Amino acid sequence: MTRISGLAFALVVLAGLTAFIAVGAGGAAAETDAGNVTIELQPSDDQPTNDSEVTVDVVVTGADNSIDSYDFTLVTDDPGVASFESAADELGSANADVTVDSDEIRLFAQVGTNSPEESNVTIATTTLATNETGNVSIAVDRDAELIVGDVDASAYTIESVDNASLEIVDELPAPDPVGNGQPATDTTGDGKLNDVTGSGEFNILDVSALFSNQESEEIQENAEQFDFANTGDVNVLDVSALFNDLQAADGDE
Repeated sequence: MTRISGLAFALVVLAGLTAFIAVGAGGAAAETDAGNVTIELQPSDDQPTNDSEVTVDVVVTGADNSIDSYDFTLVTDDPGVASFESAADELGSANADVTVDSDEIRLFAQVGTNSPEESNVTIATTTLATNETGNVSIAVDRDAELIVGDVDASAYTIESVDNASLEIVDELPAPDPVGNGQPATDTTGDGKLNDVTGSGEFNILDVSALFSNQESEEIQENAEQFDFANTGDVNVLDVSALFNDLQAADGDE
């Protein structure tokens, strides 16, 4: 019978324990030599209305050796304002698991053959219900398990996390394309904001304001209210349509 000295036996046990710690109970490697990544939470709308839904994408940037696994938990600091409803893996993972509570949601996935080729990728999307007006933060829980693994079973170092803040409102304020503190108004009742300058009247200044500000964020993010040509976009055709509406209105006077 082969005898193992006490020192040799201790070394064997130590080696086994080290391997167990490196792999971890879930089978994911703990080495962080895959490089650095950042995680960003990107809401579909940072000012959603009350009694609606808003999605938040989980975006990983810098995963140069692809992504083969992930495990993370998101939390809301006020589920009375916005609570988690569901989540979906966006990588077509072979194995994915979601645990949902109103104040937190955990996602765990083993991607497998669908590992993305891109280094910047949305790995998951969560959906929250807005329950009342107020401000709420959606954050990655740094105290919980947080792993993004590459295709070589090594863990990326999480260099930084950019969380999300939401302001739940009763209704969105009317856009102010000109930036004069006077939101645009609808003087005809058709749902389109033809009074672009917010003066309370519809005149040639509104046509000029639309022409000058047609590519502004205020107009492009509220395109349906300035889509006078009914094309689904806001461009010079809408300026022309608004001018025609003004001529028609002048002709009716």
